[in-house]
Amino acid sequence: MGPAYSMRGTSDMSQSPEYGLGGSSGAPYVPNEAYTSLFQASAELPPFMPPYRYWEDEAKTVLMAYDVQSLQRVIRYNLFSNENMPRCVLQQRNAGMVDTFALELATPREAAFIAELSHNQKVEEIIRRSRMGNLSYIPWTWFPPPNAHKMDPKAIAAAIDAESHLQFSRVPFEEWQHTNLYIHLLNHLNGFPDEVQIYIEVEKALRTRSPFAHRALAECLLTLLPGENYHIPINSKPAFEFIAGPIQRLFLEYQTNLVGILKVLCVLAIRFRRKYVHSPRMDWHRPFDTNISFIKDLFDATGPDDFARTLTTSDEKAFASLSPQNFIADDGIAQEYLARLHTLTLSVWECCSALSDWIKFIQDCVQILLTLRNYHSAMAIMAGLQKYGTTTSAVRSIPDGVGLVTPNPVLPPNTLYLMNPFQNYLAYRQQFEAMPGLPFLYPHINEAKQLGPGVLDKVFLVSGTR
Repeated sequence: MGPAYSMRGTSDMSQSPEYGLGGSSGAPYVPNEAYTSLFQASAELPPFMPPYRYWEDEAKTVLMAYDVQSLQRVIRYNLFSNENMPRCVLQQRNAGMVDTFALELATPREAAFIAELSHNQKVEEIIRRSRMGNLSYIPWTWFPPPNAHKMDPKAIAAAIDAESHLQFSRVPFEEWQHTNLYIHLLNHLNGFPDEVQIYIEVEKALRTRSPFAHRALAECLLTLLPGENYHIPINSKPAFEFIAGPIQRLFLEYQTNLVGILKVLCVLAIRFRRKYVHSPRMDWHRPFDTNISFIKDLFDATGPDDFARTLTTSDEKAFASLSPQNFIADDGIAQEYLARLHTLTLSVWECCSALSDWIKFIQDCVQILLTLRNYHSAMAIMAGLQKYGTTTSAVRSIPDGVGLVTPNPVLPPNTLYLMNPFQNYLAYRQQFEAMPGLPFLYPHINEAKQLGPGVLDKVFLVSGTR
């Protein structure tokens, strides 16, 4: 099913103002006219017809189990063809378990309120509290500027793209959002027909930006200029394919137990916000990164010791292919190695943010990595824990009114000295010199910039890789 394009050419042509571009508009201004949506949510997702929807059968099992976190995730991600399935299953469960679930999802102050509810009302509370909360609605607030013909079309396109990104990050996808842009443009260009030419240039600049905003403007121009040939493309490709496609493939490739993939989705939700919400520029065409190698190794490990050894084996293999010259030249091999370090840090932060019950496991892994003298992964993981501790800081006021921000103490206390960046991580470098192993390379690279490349020769020599 494709998007609905029923707006174009539906109005009385005889009422249209004349344009100096070879024809009359197909869209006069009609007060309070109802506009058919440009977008249908289901049409913006790529087709997905797996041979077996294994997650639906497993989700029913989760709903009948006793793990409130897994139950909450099943409802949150709505993996059923029949969206009423969780409600039906929960209504059939005994009153004691429904009471338990409802109370676990409520605050202590709400206990009395929960107790007064009927069985079905408690089920509704469980479903409501499990679903992702909707962000606050914000109206479309970009409007066609006056004297647009004096502006750079790329600047107008950038402003439209920024508004589209804001809508994307704040409001769950609804059919009417970007149709408002279409209506704003249609009304504006009916009143200022001399600006149509500038929006033809804006359309070209939007082709590499928001597919939703581009489609709204393209449809507007095609409505205003029926029969004209300005080579305005309409992309019928599902606009959410860059996000939905990778997730659909993940469900086909990572066919493990449903509880595991729900945890993966929780981690990917954190990554999604970092990449697409907390981002100054939206990349509408780069596929969502669903690489879960770190998460999979974490979940597959039999314990912190097993996970630490898995990381160390991988690090030893990667470090063996390096030489000091790679970092002196700052070549692609060195950049890839350092990028892996950064990725590991972010992966730890993602996991802690999404699955706080795994923090103890990760903390124990750090201790084992230090015993193995794998400073590369140990320091990267500690940096991830530190980021999580900072983002979950506690804020409190003291009597004089000054606010105090105290980071969440998730770093193992006996490792804090290693994370002190004072004098280019002096404490770490002293420990590495006394007990060498797989190095945390950033401080050594900084030292080499000051004292010369011989520093790196020594690091590689004592690490035992040469």
